Amino acid sequence: MHDGQDDQQLDLHDDALLSRLRGKLSQERQITAEVLRLMAEVDRRRLYAQSACDSMFAFATGVLGMSEAAAYKRIQVARAGRRFPTLFARIGAGRLHLSGLCVLAPHLTADNHHALLDAASGLGKRQIERLVAERFPKPDVATSVRKLPTAARPSVASSARSEQSMAAPSLPVPPDVQQTAPAAKPEPVPTQPSPRAETPQARADRGAPVVAPTPRRAQHHPQPLSADRYLLKVSVSGQLCDKLRQSQDLLRGQVPDGDVATVLEQALDALIAQQLKKKYAVGAKARRSPPQPQQSRSAGASPAASPATNTRSAASRSRAIPAAIRREVYQRDGGQCCFVDHKTGQRCQARAHLQFHHDLPFAKGGSHSVANIRLTCAVHNAYFARRDYGAAHIQAAIDARTVAKRAPTRPGEGRSPAPTTTASGHSNPAVDATDNPSQPHASPS
Repeated sequence: MHDGQDDQQLDLHDDALLSRLRGKLSQERQITAEVLRLMAEVDRRRLYAQSACDSMFAFATGVLGMSEAAAYKRIQVARAGRRFPTLFARIGAGRLHLSGLCVLAPHLTADNHHALLDAASGLGKRQIERLVAERFPKPDVATSVRKLPTAARPSVASSARSEQSMAAPSLPVPPDVQQTAPAAKPEPVPTQPSPRAETPQARADRGAPVVAPTPRRAQHHPQPLSADRYLLKVSVSGQLCDKLRQSQDLLRGQVPDGDVATVLEQALDALIAQQLKKKYAVGAKARRSPPQPQQSRSAGASPAASPATNTRSAASRSRAIPAAIRREVYQRDGGQCCFVDHKTGQRCQARAHLQFHHDLPFAKGGSHSVANIRLTCAVHNAYFARRDYGAAHIQAAIDARTVAKRAPTRPGEGRSPAPTTTASGHSNPAVDATDNPSQPHASPS
């Protein structure tokens, strides 16, 4: 695409830009479906042999230029599509995606593929994993707490096996793809050790740079085993392991066998209760507060129309929201962002980094009342702030806040700079949003 066309796209109105993106994404899905059909036929005819490749995987990575992960997913789905051609149409229509089909493929049979594909339509990968676990449950894994072995120098035999596996290209299994026994699979997919399994010592021996391993999010995501059972694997420090043993000892009267899952559940119950009380005053002893005007308002509704219920008195200048108000707002909104896309009716699913948003901005006289406050995530809180004050004003306030935080302070001064004020004398609307995003607070508005 020429630079002029790029500039034209950047100048599009918001709605036109989103419409263009959806249109291109629809085209991409249809192209992906067609690519999978062609790959399935090339694989069936073994045409990769003409390109001096001994496998479809070697052809996809070496000739077609795909990454290992992209080649793995497409080959697996293409082979499943050869058995069940309806997969291609569903991919083109956007009802199913490659990651989800890689989870479903080993379980598809002539008898269940229609029902299973219908149930998975429109679901994300994690939801499909739960669906598979419900229909094809696995037994629980035995609890195990052990010290991980230190990295050992690979033996000559293991090095020879590694070189042999590298010399024979095959279809590897990415670490985030869970392998299960296929119900009906005419062509078994060979596997090889993942490059991630190489130890730092082995990398140093062959002269490669040693990079500190980065924890992958998928390793901490509980894997569903059945309808209500999950497998969680996590590496912990020795200090945390000592705390776990101490917790087991303290709870022997309630948990005689020291079951780790039961101990963790009780610990998390206490942590959740503590944080709900701290952030939203849930469970705190209620204090008498002046009656608040009640208004029926659905999640994400427009600001209340009555200025009398939302406007605070001139004497009320504190940004601190009373505990009773925070508790009632949290319980009313269900601990979830209240932003609603009025075109589709879809509500934001975010439950992390929640903040209290004032429909009538606090800096413009809005009150701390249940009718005027709702929960929003940090992204939609900033969205409302830009709408109420303008993007330029918010960015200028954030820049000023950043400069103030970086300014050197005298010894003993550890507090953040005092909130700045706007030209109208109101508190800076960006101060709250930049203080500590991990804590819920009054919105920047």
